[in-house]
This record gives sequence, C-alpha cells and structure tokens, in this order.
Amino acid sequence: MNKTEISLFPIFSSLLASQKININTNKLLKIAQKEKYRIAGRADSLSNHVSRTNNLNVLDKKILKNEKNILENYINHYSINVLKYNNKLKLTTSWFVEAKHNQTSDPHDHVNSLLSAVLYLKPTPECGAIMFKNLRNPSSIYITKSEYNIWNADAWTIVPEDNLLVIFPSYLYHKILPGKNKEPRYSLAMNFFPVGEIGEKGGSDSFINIKDVDGK
Repeated sequence: MNKTEISLFPIFSSLLASQKININTNKLLKIAQKEKYRIAGRADSLSNHVSRTNNLNVLDKKILKNEKNILENYINHYSINVLKYNNKLKLTTSWFVEAKHNQTSDPHDHVNSLLSAVLYLKPTPECGAIMFKNLRNPSSIYITKSEYNIWNADAWTIVPEDNLLVIFPSYLYHKILPGKNKEPRYSLAMNFFPVGEIGEKGGSDSFINIKDVDGK
C-alpha cells in the first residue's frame, strides 16, 4: 500500500476559540453574586437546571463600562484578525449564569447573533464544564474510535478557568455539564452581531445596512 502523506482540509469547520484575558473577574463576580436569577431554558427544563440573570444586558451597567469595552475589543480582534471579517461586531445581550452543585442545562444555540462568548469568573475545581455538540450533520451510524480528536469528535469539552474567554459561532449547540462544585459557578455569557454594510453592495437582494446599536 502506498503510504503517501495525506492532506487534510477542515472545510466548513466550526471554529472554537479560548483565550486567557486580562480583566477584573473579582469585580464581575461580586456583581454577579448580587443579581436576581431565574431558571434558564424552557418551563419544562430539568429540576437541576442552571439559572440566568433576569437582566439580559448586565454589561450595560455604568459600573461595567470599562469591562464591556475590553470584551468587545477582544471579540473584534478575534473577528478581524482570525476570522477576517470586515464588519465590526457589537454586543447585543449579556447575562450572568449561576450553576450550583450538579446543575446542568439543555443543549442550546444562540439565535439572532453571529458570535457568542462566555467568560468564567473564579470557578472552583470540578465545577461544570461546557460541552459543545455537533448537531448540524447527525449520523445514524455510530463507529467507535481508537482515539478522539478534532477530526472525528462529535462533542468537545472545555474546563472552566478564571479569566478564560471562550468564543464560538452562535449556531453551535452547547450545554453545561453537572459539576461537583460546592460553591456556585458564575460565568458571563454574551452575544455579538455585525453592524454596518452586510453583503455585497449593488445588485444583491441580500444587502443590508445595519446601524450601530448606539444609533451611529
């Protein structure tokens, strides 16, 4: 058998990014602990479901203006320099998530946004990880693997760390796994949308011009 080198092309892949960033998670955690929460997800969700803040625009607080700017800068640096997008991305919604011992969430995506992100705030050991699941091209054939890697995995897990920012396409399904943490695990979730001219200008029926969320 001719064992020539194999060329691999990860076409149409879903890019998942993580980065330790410089931001005051102590400040964010103190604010998260004072917020009011409700069960996240559907009304028929599991009884051990995580909670989210009633406020879906927590980063619009005046006290968090600097943190909002920092996070938007990180997202746009990734968008422009890695994804090579021309459009600026603006924060649309932001909320804290509280996950207590053994709590989990439904698998879900984030509609009406392009990129989503989560920032972990002083997580304790053995707290619930985040798992991403490929539901876009489900197969009815299950084949066991000698090892799991980015080429054959249908799920991918990231363990929370303090100051860890995870960025992913909003269509990517994900869930919080049950954790053994005794103290609640807090995170900051965010959605981002492109502003400005979207699509090819002139002759395209899909061209739109979306103003900045600040009306500029």
